[in-house]
Amino acid sequence: MPDMTLSEDTIRLLLEDGPWTDERMTDLARAAGSADEAKRLVARWESARSTFSRRLSEFVPEPSDLVLLGLERSGRVEILSGSELDRLTSIRGRLDRAEEAIPALSDVLASIARDADDFDATWQRTFSVETSRMDRPARRRAPLRRVVSRFAMAASVMAFAAVSVLLLNRDRGSVRVTADDGVRMVTLDDGSTARLLDGASLSWSEGEFDRRVTLDGRAFFSVRSGDMPFSVLTPSATVTVLGTSFGVESRREETEVVLVSGRVAVAAIGHPDAMIVLEPGERTRVVMGSVPSSPDRVDAQAALDWTRLLFFRSTPISEVVSRLETAYGLRIAVDPSLAAVLVTGTFERDREALDVLAIVATAVNARVDSSADGTIRLLPE
Repeated sequence: MPDMTLSEDTIRLLLEDGPWTDERMTDLARAAGSADEAKRLVARWESARSTFSRRLSEFVPEPSDLVLLGLERSGRVEILSGSELDRLTSIRGRLDRAEEAIPALSDVLASIARDADDFDATWQRTFSVETSRMDRPARRRAPLRRVVSRFAMAASVMAFAAVSVLLLNRDRGSVRVTADDGVRMVTLDDGSTARLLDGASLSWSEGEFDRRVTLDGRAFFSVRSGDMPFSVLTPSATVTVLGTSFGVESRREETEVVLVSGRVAVAAIGHPDAMIVLEPGERTRVVMGSVPSSPDRVDAQAALDWTRLLFFRSTPISEVVSRLETAYGLRIAVDPSLAAVLVTGTFERDREALDVLAIVATAVNARVDSSADGTIRLLPE
């Protein structure tokens, strides 16, 4: 098994606040050993942080509750107020279940105790004054100390836990699939599919599939509906959906998302609150360190030409025929009685033209016929 240890510099860069700027990514690449490893770490980091937040919220309403438990276990019950002790009593069962379900919480609680020791030492060095004039204000600082200590330790809970989950996920291993040349279809455990193009790679954690994948390169996704959101992580963005089809083009500096059907939410790495929602036929771009661009209307077929697919969504049969003629160099005539028919479907351009036409004809209750001059006709059944 390869070495899964993260260096102190790597962890420091992961925990650093702010967006993933070029400078920060360069520093992370240096610490991690390569730009590719840095990109994988960023994607895993954001996935771990989101996963931990979601799991934690199932058991613990507020991360600050963990601070209360950590302070109690470190022997600092005296600095807890009566209401805080009552709060601990009321949620202790939930906290115990959380610790059983999320092993990383044990590390978090131990870290809180260490942080409390460091905080006490720093506080004493900063505010311990011998003069009687300063003693009284120092005593009045006790409530301030209580507030500041909780704020400092609560802020570290999510970050520390996410690193713990990240390390656990790395130890658990991951599945990685690469389209070495051309197109590779991947069917995931939930029935969703990913069409990888030209060297793109897709990875996800081993074990029970959590509907979170990491993409490097180009892929077109068809996502099955499910109780859990489906997320695609890239170095610069997170795309979250419930059930839809969309294309993602991931490069180191930029991610482009084009939606064909359904709805997707797109957020920049480091800016989870600056989220935009796409409607079918819309596109957004996320540049590293920036929020997503405002959605703009595009021709999905043209914008996703690299997928080598043909997309029809309630498309008039005349337009379908026009696209098929262009794609396959055919002459196709449609019976006037079919003029009002709309077609919905996704087809591989590599398929034989007559196969695609046969599927379209079946969908619109028609049949395919050929004339002596080479024209293909769609006629009503």
